Amino acid sequence: MRRTSDITLEECVAKLKQLKGYSMCYVDEIPKVLMEDFNKFIVGHTLCEIEGGAVTYDIDKYYRKIMNQGISYAIRWKI
Repeated sequence: MRRTSDITLEECVAKLKQLKGYSMCYVDEIPKVLMEDFNKFIVGHTLCEIEGGAVTYDIDKYYRKIMNQGISYAIRWKI
């Protein structure tokens, strides 16, 4: 099944580039269209909770996964 995004591919990549520049990020900062893919990626990795929000320290690894292997499903990007 193809997902539909409310952001462009360029906006999505820019957001991930921004997030990978930090040592950690809140999971809810990751674009919503990528959440299912991220949830598959994060299995076996550590998530923490800070101030009531889930935090990942593996956003740089996820960014590299997206750039090298792609997303595990088709997305219809906003134009």
